[in-house]
Amino acid sequence: MRTCLSVLLPALALCGAPALAGPKPPDVADYVAQPVTYSSGSVAGEILGDGSNAHGGTPPAFATMPADLPTVKRASHLEPAPSFCGGDAGSATRCGEPGWREAQPKFRLTISSFKMLCDDPIRNYGEPGASHCHQWYGNKAADAYSTYRSLRTKSDSSSAGGPLNATAYWFPPPCKPNTFGTGKTYCARSNWITVYYAAEVQADAAKLVRIPRGLRYVAGTHMDDPDDNYAKAEIAAANAQPGTAGRYQYAGNGFNGWQCFNNGAVVNVDADIGGGNIYSALTKPDGSDPWGGRCKGSSAPGITESFVVANITAATCWDGVNLWSTDGYKHMRNLVRDATNGHLVCPNGWYRLPRLELKFFFTFDTTGEYTGYRLTSDDMAAAAAGRAMRNGESFHADWFGGWDDETFMAWQQFCLGIGQAQAFECNDNTISTTEKLPSVALPIYGTGSPSAMFLLPQQAGGPETSHAH
Repeated sequence: MRTCLSVLLPALALCGAPALAGPKPPDVADYVAQPVTYSSGSVAGEILGDGSNAHGGTPPAFATMPADLPTVKRASHLEPAPSFCGGDAGSATRCGEPGWREAQPKFRLTISSFKMLCDDPIRNYGEPGASHCHQWYGNKAADAYSTYRSLRTKSDSSSAGGPLNATAYWFPPPCKPNTFGTGKTYCARSNWITVYYAAEVQADAAKLVRIPRGLRYVAGTHMDDPDDNYAKAEIAAANAQPGTAGRYQYAGNGFNGWQCFNNGAVVNVDADIGGGNIYSALTKPDGSDPWGGRCKGSSAPGITESFVVANITAATCWDGVNLWSTDGYKHMRNLVRDATNGHLVCPNGWYRLPRLELKFFFTFDTTGEYTGYRLTSDDMAAAAAGRAMRNGESFHADWFGGWDDETFMAWQQFCLGIGQAQAFECNDNTISTTEKLPSVALPIYGTGSPSAMFLLPQQAGGPETSHAH
């Protein structure tokens, strides 16, 4: 994800050309495009067009996965599980009671942030500084040269479970020019991310395949195609089949929007932009506050806790062949809605992975302050889309798996039911009937001082990175 960080940087006006793909990472095969088709016809009540595991057996990419690199002294990074149900106290009370198995299959953990880099080992492998700038979570050594092996061998992590989850997560943060009147641009530091791997219901868990070692992808706004025209064209082609008109419906790109919470209560956006508790940007089209001043800063009277939260749901459909693609999106597809029955479906012959959900928590000190912050990717997305991009509209996140494989398999089996008959609701880092990941400290940073934020890298007179890595 290339940018031109130059004299225009104080206004966060990044270079206008769409991103160009960088070199292929050395630990993956060349990307081989797979067909994207959906079933024809319209039969009410049937789940057609859902290609989950349609090939049967093992996805081809499993044969080319990188070798497992287990964590040394794995047991030292685990704690006893709180209950055999694998949940928190609320789910534990349902153990053995009628209907307790109806709990949602999921695994939840938290991860803190630690640095900023203008790197992207998925789209710009081996090209440090070539990407727009990202804030990073998880693997502390991750950078432009990261491979599965490097994540596993340099596995110090800010995640619950430490080196057991050496996965790298990164995203374009909201930044404000001349933040403190010194000419420098600082970026709001996300307090933490809450990560969910989930299935909707027990029946969906039966369709899932395990996440392969070495997989990496981008979720949310497509930086080369922010309006998802390629996905909409695939859906249009499916609906052009005989008897299929209108059957398949676009269900979004995975960026679900922004929410505000004051003292734990969600704040609705203004009625003129639809109301509800979530909005697609940090400003309305006219630049004003979507929450109309009701989303209070942490310094407002009576506010003990305030969060602005970005929500991502990653693409669930995987082609089963590629662990990587040139833009980070091509080997994955977001679910499409089947209008005949309301089901969300994958393309024919594609595989359904556990649904990755990411929630990024920010604290702003003053009410409405977030309207003055623009993502490091917003201008690039605007150039690719050929239209204006509101502040915060281009949100996306990158995921590069670096799990200890025994741990990885444990929670996919126990919490999501992959390879076994039953799934559980794991709300407290629980990975099995006897083990859980230790929690991590989750400080709240805010925007009141430079020390609470990240200095945007690559500024004139500024450091290449804001933190050593």
